[in-house]
Amino acid sequence: MSLNNRIQPSSGSLGQYLVLFIFAFLTFLQWSPPGLYSVLSSFRWYFMLTVAVFIFILQSKYIKISNAWFYIFFNIMLWLGTLLSLSRTPSPDTVLYIVVSLVFPFLLGLVFIPTLSIEKGKLVWIGTLILAAILWGATILTLWLQQGENIRHTLAGKDMDHNMISLCLAIAATASMMIALYGDFAIRNSLRNLLKLFAFLAAFGFWILSFLTYSRSGFIITTAGIFFGIFTLVFNKQVKKFILILFVLLMIFFVITPIVQISNPIWFSKFDEVSRLGDSNTSVYVRTVLVNKAWRLIQENPIIGIGPEVFRTVYSPDIGQQSFYMVHNTYLAAWVEKGILGVAGFVVWALLWAKLFVTKWRNLNLINRILMSAFVPFFVMLFFLDIGGLFLIFMLALFSGLQQTV
Repeated sequence: MSLNNRIQPSSGSLGQYLVLFIFAFLTFLQWSPPGLYSVLSSFRWYFMLTVAVFIFILQSKYIKISNAWFYIFFNIMLWLGTLLSLSRTPSPDTVLYIVVSLVFPFLLGLVFIPTLSIEKGKLVWIGTLILAAILWGATILTLWLQQGENIRHTLAGKDMDHNMISLCLAIAATASMMIALYGDFAIRNSLRNLLKLFAFLAAFGFWILSFLTYSRSGFIITTAGIFFGIFTLVFNKQVKKFILILFVLLMIFFVITPIVQISNPIWFSKFDEVSRLGDSNTSVYVRTVLVNKAWRLIQENPIIGIGPEVFRTVYSPDIGQQSFYMVHNTYLAAWVEKGILGVAGFVVWALLWAKLFVTKWRNLNLINRILMSAFVPFFVMLFFLDIGGLFLIFMLALFSGLQQTV
């Protein structure tokens, strides 16, 4: 086999799919590298870096740099912004942490791009995501039956983030809705319609599960993903189908809401915090102050950021100790800590996705439509949460793979 044949998208290997499955599964289930905040006290970070380099070397024959231009561009922008901001707060510990935490995901992402450019690789990613969503769903149902509304304390505990759980559920719900709308499989009509109905019910089930995570942002992004899928019917000139499905969903919503409100009063009171922005005892108020704090720092440092991990150290008297939280907004976090270069990559990413959607959507197959739609809840969640690490790298690699094949 020649080198040119080895790097073509059709040249998938079992090793590629296995590596993708393992890391995707661990990422969706919120496995985090040990020693995250104590790099110098844990050799395991170095072990992980060694694993990443080893996998990179093994899979390097499949990598074609010209096919990963956006992935490399985004990371270069992030690195440059980080290096410039580090000049404000030089620290050996911080520099070492940043180097290791940037190189490890970057090498893995570069390996994943060729795999995610192959139809089978894309199916592995989708299947792994849905499997993880099902496992999270079973966990949520079990906890809810045992703890009721107290589940929110468990899902926000150590090594578990209800917002990231709901992001997994949101993408799974969006994928299920795309299958329900566009799953024209080459099988008998009755079986195909049954499969599409099951996918529709699965999307609705994941939507309910996102509600039970007690994550407001998670419920919002799941709703956004599902309604985006329905909206694409208009883009495909299927207006009647769009109106029918929208009507059915709205009827279900108005019937179920009063029932759910009775059994989940705390959740509704939490959601009602949006209308009480002046109440300092609400998490919405804290998030609002954090956003204002970030915006104030951006105005003071619009070009070069204040430095990685520095936002937490800036005290805000409005919310006391809670001011040491993260920004809870990836776009603002990138801008405030890494400067204009840090946020520029995200802006370019969103614009390129919009261009792909407008110019290519009608000609995409089902798999690529599922993957394109997966970015809707992801982009929306970036407004509510600081997302980085392997999840961000996966989405970058996934987008780079899409760019090659659509």
